[in-house]
Amino acid sequence: MLFGNKIKPTVGYYLRDEYIPMSMLNDVEKYQVNTVGCPSVSYMSNKIYTLKSWVTAEIKFGINNLGKEYYEYNYDTTQFAIDSEVHRVMKDALSISKDKNGNAVLQVLYPIYYVTDDKDVEISTIPESTVGLDNCKYLLGSFNIYGWIRDINVSFIQLDNTKLATIYLNFNKPVMNIVFNKAVNLKKIEPNKKILQYKKNMYEITKYFKKIDKHYLRLLARRPKKLL
Repeated sequence: MLFGNKIKPTVGYYLRDEYIPMSMLNDVEKYQVNTVGCPSVSYMSNKIYTLKSWVTAEIKFGINNLGKEYYEYNYDTTQFAIDSEVHRVMKDALSISKDKNGNAVLQVLYPIYYVTDDKDVEISTIPESTVGLDNCKYLLGSFNIYGWIRDINVSFIQLDNTKLATIYLNFNKPVMNIVFNKAVNLKKIEPNKKILQYKKNMYEITKYFKKIDKHYLRLLARRPKKLL
């Protein structure tokens, strides 16, 4: 078809206060709205969505003198309370690692989950130009959401590991865009018992297994036929 799929599969998304309070999270929004009546614009308007930052902060990350990856942050205390709970959120939602070339990789976690009963729906992450970056770039990712309910991570990789990398986030401003491989009918949902039960199969799985793709089919067999 010239302008993609006419029948849009339903994709539900929901927020959870697992490590970030609901008050700090923002709903997913369309990247653009078709006001010009163009069918190609309409198609893309139902494929690409924007994720907004839950904090205003400057986050530096890199490799220390001992070869160990680390990060440090300063959040905006004119917007957010000077409180240990805010520091807990920052530490729970930030993750640091090192790639095979010795560059630091920072992940900013978002407890936003996508659910669909269409077996072919994939999502990909793409950069957002409003995020300030020094000595780092976005790491892009993609996965099929039919059998895998997981949070979305915004990832950045250090370019020169002899220098600190820095990202600049602004609350309620775009931090990343989500692109579906087809036009979808995206709606916010309240997860039912089947969704929450199935999600338990993926919960923190990377803490227990390497090469999690080897476990996909085993866990997929536990998926109910319908979740939405």
